[in-house]
Amino acid sequence: MASINTPIQTILQFHDKIKEIFTRSLHEFREVRLTRSAVSKSDPSCRMWQLFLCLLNVLERKKPGTIFNLISIANKSNQLYPFQRDFTKLIQSISNDRTSLLHHLFIQTQITENVKKIESIDELQQGFNYLGICVLHPTNSRYDVISHYFTIIRMENQFFIESAYGSEYIHTPPYFAEVSPDEIQMLITSLRVLHEAGNDVKLNEGPMRFITYFYNTYFFKGNQMKYPNKEMRETLGKNAKRFQPISNPENRELHTVFGSKNINAYVGLIQDYEEILDDYLTTLKLNFYSSPQHGSARKKQTIKNQKGSMKGEKYRYKPITHKKKRRYF
Repeated sequence: MASINTPIQTILQFHDKIKEIFTRSLHEFREVRLTRSAVSKSDPSCRMWQLFLCLLNVLERKKPGTIFNLISIANKSNQLYPFQRDFTKLIQSISNDRTSLLHHLFIQTQITENVKKIESIDELQQGFNYLGICVLHPTNSRYDVISHYFTIIRMENQFFIESAYGSEYIHTPPYFAEVSPDEIQMLITSLRVLHEAGNDVKLNEGPMRFITYFYNTYFFKGNQMKYPNKEMRETLGKNAKRFQPISNPENRELHTVFGSKNINAYVGLIQDYEEILDDYLTTLKLNFYSSPQHGSARKKQTIKNQKGSMKGEKYRYKPITHKKKRRYF
């Protein structure tokens, strides 16, 4: 492995332990919708995992050694509590703050103005690149969405992919693997060619074959969704049985994302994600490093944080009111 900086090295080396901290932090949530299908404390939402990685990098930059310290206290629940507590407050605040850019990007999965379409892997910087598969609605831009969030870590000529996936058909825990630059470039190109092919079955067969390969290899790997959940059974009706295995869940998910006619999708780079999150943390006055508090002290601190003003936030959502005719591919 090439020479890399400490945060990346720590995350890759102790990935299982960081994934454990992430999973334990999810248990603090109550009624926060993070996947298309269900409200669940344990759903491995792709955007949640990406935000978690972004948060670790922000905290590490502000206070070096934070990631390693979290790993060292992971087995001591009382010492991990401050991080879990503030992580929960962060997600709840983003969920409720509808004027925040993070709300529209993270909760509403909108393609906000800081999401840039990329054409080449040369546009990926060294370190963390926060990406999304952006899918455009054929007639109404209000329904343009980021269908999947993932992260590419670039270290010179090495590339690693970080992903999780939670939907009606896929339940993939956080996962990372080395990916070749040719595969990333081929994904970018295949999405473009798929749109250019339109409804021509012969022309879109090639790019769709590679997209299917990439999704199965890097996004769906380790899928744990074997049986329909409660929401899916309600959707499918009486014919859906609780312990009847889902038939071809990967193909069903791909059809949900890419099944519409004349699909228009691309890989988008979420620019300034760490700066946006850092600014938001400052306005919330969260302290992920404090020691555990109990009783009235914790209650007073909670009340104090709730009174914090959001007026100073730099990164607010700005709806795009004037758009020229779109030309993406």
